[in-house]
Amino acid sequence: MPRQNESLFSRLFFLPQVLKFYYGSVIWRSNKPRLVRYGLACVVALFALYIKLFIDIFIPIQTTPFLFTILPVIGITWYGGIGAAIVGLLFTAITTRYYFMNPMYSLSLADDYGLVRLSLYLIEGGVSIWLTDLTQMFRYTSTIRLQKLKDSEEGFNLLTNTAPVLIWITNCEDTFLYMNKKWTDSVGMSLADISHYKVVDFIHTNDKSRYIECVSEAYKKNKSYRIQYRLKIKNKYRWVLHNGVPLPGLYENMQGYLNAAVSIDKEKELDEKKSRFISVTSHELKTPLTTIKAFSQLLEKQYEKLSPQERQYYLSKVIKQVNKLAVFVDGLLDLSRIERGRFIIQKELFAMDEVITEVANDIRLTVVTHAIIIKKNAKIQIYADRYKISQVLYNLLDNAIKFSPLAKKVVIASYSNDNKLVVEVTDLGVGILQKSKRSIFELFEQIEPQKKMFYRGLGIGLYISKEIIDKHGGQIGIKRSTPRGSTFYFTLPLNKNK
Repeated sequence: MPRQNESLFSRLFFLPQVLKFYYGSVIWRSNKPRLVRYGLACVVALFALYIKLFIDIFIPIQTTPFLFTILPVIGITWYGGIGAAIVGLLFTAITTRYYFMNPMYSLSLADDYGLVRLSLYLIEGGVSIWLTDLTQMFRYTSTIRLQKLKDSEEGFNLLTNTAPVLIWITNCEDTFLYMNKKWTDSVGMSLADISHYKVVDFIHTNDKSRYIECVSEAYKKNKSYRIQYRLKIKNKYRWVLHNGVPLPGLYENMQGYLNAAVSIDKEKELDEKKSRFISVTSHELKTPLTTIKAFSQLLEKQYEKLSPQERQYYLSKVIKQVNKLAVFVDGLLDLSRIERGRFIIQKELFAMDEVITEVANDIRLTVVTHAIIIKKNAKIQIYADRYKISQVLYNLLDNAIKFSPLAKKVVIASYSNDNKLVVEVTDLGVGILQKSKRSIFELFEQIEPQKKMFYRGLGIGLYISKEIIDKHGGQIGIKRSTPRGSTFYFTLPLNKNK
């Protein structure tokens, strides 16, 4: 079958290609000096004449006057090109006519038989020159094409091996034909080792059927495709976004696919965190609202029957849930302000020991499972946002209580160190896994305890706390974490100008 884009004219007539090759020959041989090319043609022709004269001494060659003549012409064509070959052809024709054809030592063309032989020699020589030169052109252009192909392959390898994505080529059976360095590094195998594998062999079991269905459909219709799946990279399954583009074959049918895949593991993880955030948010809103609704309806229907103490009790429950809801909504608003770059700090001068005492007392009113102990409370004036620093301390105490369900106390300490105020919150809980320590202050991240226990939360409290402390020029982190408890801390500069 012909190529898809090949015209009828180009298949039937190859004269344009011949002229193109000849032009390339002229350009190539123009690098050689003209004197050398034409001078060499005369020298070779004279040498051929000398050989023939020498042979003629022993064996008369008048019957075959053009013996050993066409070979030098071909050699001149090979080196000097058509112009030099024509000079060599004419030179050999004249000398042959003069020395070896009757009447000898004459340039007369009166002999019809000699004229025919001479004409045939010129025609034969011209055809030989053309064929030889054309052969040389094909050889020259093939060399150029091979070099260009080599350069193109090196450029392709350089481009794909420096790309930060997985790039590979597969045939119609989805077997590897090529893969870039990132691929071989990811799987720890060379192309030779992986050539008998298929892409599907590296895909997560739960995603294989979906991948096979997508690729099979694309192969049938010879079209591009895009799919997301989990790919085994460095012995761990990671989400990737895979794009496949069909490669045209030699004829109408395609010969394979050029594929590229980029990791979307972080995007998938973020989507999961957002989904969990929405789920937990719904729960956190529904719980206090349900409680508020239940106690409000009870007060409405049984108000006259309830004693003043019972009314006060139910109202305190409602107020507690309203306060909880207000704190929750404030956290969402703070998150929104942070994301929009509108998180504002309003600093004032206040006593930090008073803030610690206030927050501890507020928590004591709502928490009966833990004792809030202030071990050390330095009387220090700081210049900061009082409300937001209270919010940070509340978040740390809330987490300390949440992650120490079997403990009976949480300890607060504050002191000055190196012109900084240090506040520490220590619990006797389950501790935090090492891998969680690096990302615990990121958005939507939730503390993963060392013991397998379930804790519901939004994953925004520590993120907001870090933003608040960063705005104040301080630091927040984990001082220690063991299976017997953790200590969180934050620092604030004592210089009020900061």
